[in-house]
Amino acid sequence: PAVRRVKVWVNIGGLLRGTPLADLGTSWPVSWFVYLRVLPDHSFAGIRSLSPARSVERFNHLKPPPGVLVVNYVGIPLSGQISDQARSGYRQLLSEGPNDGLTYVVDAIAPSGVTIPELGLDHYFLSPDIEIRTLALARALTHYAKQGEVWAVGGDARQAAYDAE
Repeated sequence: PAVRRVKVWVNIGGLLRGTPLADLGTSWPVSWFVYLRVLPDHSFAGIRSLSPARSVERFNHLKPPPGVLVVNYVGIPLSGQISDQARSGYRQLLSEGPNDGLTYVVDAIAPSGVTIPELGLDHYFLSPDIEIRTLALARALTHYAKQGEVWAVGGDARQAAYDAE
C-alpha cells in the first residue's frame, strides 16, 4: 500500500485536538460575524469539524503507522510576539494555558513524535525568514527519509540541512 512509502509526517501547527474558538465561532452572537466576515461559502461545516469534541474523538484514534517519523512544528509565542491575526484568539485562550492564537500548544502536538518549537512565532508563523526555516526543515527531513538518520534533538535544523548536502 501507499502508506509504506510514507517516511515522515510533518504536522505544522495542526489543530489536532481542535480549538475552543470553533465552538465560540458557532455560537450566538459571534456566529453572525463569522458567517458574514469569515466564511466565504457561508458554511459552518469546516468550523464545526474543528470543535474540541469532534477533534478529540479523531485524535484518540490517531496512530501513525510504524516506521513513520512524526515531526511537530509548533509555534510558541510570548504575549508580546502575537501577530495581529492571532491576537484575539490568543486573548480568548490565555486563561486556560499557553496557546498559539488558535489552539493550545499541547493540542497541536501529535503523539510519538519529535517536536520542533518555533519560539516567538504564533500559529501563523509570520517571520521574515520563514522560507529559510521551512526549506531547512524540508531538506533535513528529505535527508532523513532517504538515509534513515535522525539528528540529535536540540540541534540547529538549518545546520542539519546544510550538512545533509
